[in-house]
Parts: sequence; C-alpha cells; structure tokens
Amino acid sequence: MIEGEFLSQSSENCLYMGSGLVQRLGMKLGDEVAFVGGASDNSFAADIFKLCGVFKTGLFEFDLSTSFVSRSYFDTLMLSQNKASYITVKVDDLENVDAINNKIIEVLGDENLESLTWKTLMKTMVEAMEVDNIFGYISLGMFLIVIFFVIMIYGFINVSSRIKEFGVLRCIGLGAENIFNLLFYEILILSSFAIFLAAPIAAAICYYYSLNPIVIEGIAEMYKDYGIISDEIPFDFSLFTIAWNVLLIYALNFLSILYPYFYINSFEPIEASRHV
Repeated sequence: MIEGEFLSQSSENCLYMGSGLVQRLGMKLGDEVAFVGGASDNSFAADIFKLCGVFKTGLFEFDLSTSFVSRSYFDTLMLSQNKASYITVKVDDLENVDAINNKIIEVLGDENLESLTWKTLMKTMVEAMEVDNIFGYISLGMFLIVIFFVIMIYGFINVSSRIKEFGVLRCIGLGAENIFNLLFYEILILSSFAIFLAAPIAAAICYYYSLNPIVIEGIAEMYKDYGIISDEIPFDFSLFTIAWNVLLIYALNFLSILYPYFYINSFEPIEASRHV
C-alpha cells in the first residue's frame, strides 16, 4: 500500500486499486468511478465505487489492471453468497504441488471442475524463470571455465619449470605412465589439502549468513519496481550444492594436468634433461 487504507469487512463500496490503473484513469483518493457488470444470476450489477487505497506490487501488468473490493460487499453486489469461481490452496512445500493436484483431481471426480497448479496458471512467469535459470547456468559455466584455465595455467607453469627434472627421471627409466601418475598424485594431494581446508570455511560462512542474511539498507526502495520488497540478501545453505561443487573442482583439477602432461612428453628425454 502506498496511499489510503486497506479494505475491511465494513469497507462497503471502497476500491483498493493498483497504482498503474490509478494513473491511467487519472484518479486520486476519494474520487469515484462507475462500475457495470454481470451478477451471478446474469442480471446487471452496477454501483459507484470510491477510491480508498492504492497499492503497488512492482508487477506492471498487475498494477495496470487490478482492483479489489471487500468480499462481503462483493457478495451483496454480485449475488455470490456461498459461491466461488476459484478456491485457492496454499501448500507448505512447492515441490509437492503436482502430487497434491493429482489427489485433488481424483477427489473432485467431476469433468466440470478443474484443478490447476501455479505452473499452468502462471505459464509466462514459469517460462521467464526457466530463461533466467538458463542464463544462470551459462554464467556458472563461464565462471567454471575461467577457474579451469587458471588452475591449468598454474599447473603448466609448475611443470614447465621442472622440465629438466622430468627429463632426468625419464632418462633413468621412468615411462610416460609413471610421469602421469606422478602428476596425478601431486594434484590429488594439493587439491585434497586445499578443498578440505576451504570447503568447511566456506560452508560455515554460508550457514552463518543463511541464518543472518546480509542487509543492505535501501536496496528494496531502489528496486521496488522489480518486486524486491526486502533489504536482505539471503544465502541458501545446501549440503548437496557443497558436495557437487567440491566434486566438480576435483574433476577440473585432474583435467588440468592433461595439457602439461602432453607438453612434457613433447620433449625427448635427453633434450628435456638439458633444458634450462
């Protein structure tokens, strides 16, 4: 609400209108607007509404097209006592929406009654969320590619500074497989030490901020047109997310030894042992 007052059972013909629609109609608090519609018995329903409150959600189309009146007054005007076009069910866990909807359909057992989930009723929003997720995965993929090349560059620098060492080892009988095993165990030890040190620290930080979100004063006011209504930046502590990130970093570390390995093997043993 940005102006006026909320509706109550005694609001009578008060109208609670979206800010976009108020602006479009050129209205202000206390102004009146005529309404003509059809009641539930197909008779005409008409009255004069008075603007008592203005709201803004940040959802532009909603604010441009939506108004509310009190339920008791609406039932009187539209002859809709004990009648409903929609019954909305709120579930505790959105993951269970489809299963609950299937049970509702079974209980209804009537072709004239329909039960739909928010995924169907808000298809446009679902598609927007899917597009947002795709761009999120693209951004994450690019971030991981950068991490991979950073790891590989450091590995390459490490190996290229030890060419003479590897040349001597090959001269005394170590084969390409032994060199690969040496690099593999080196990266295994270094990666394990780094991850076992960093992962608990990062998990603890994430857990702390999931309980105590970061608050940036004024961010909700700045982005209220986009539906942001809180100054908090939440964190999501998830053991599954931590686990797959750790495994992925392990995999990237092991992949990073491939190019340095082939680079070392591009030198002949004698050539490598004389490398400066």
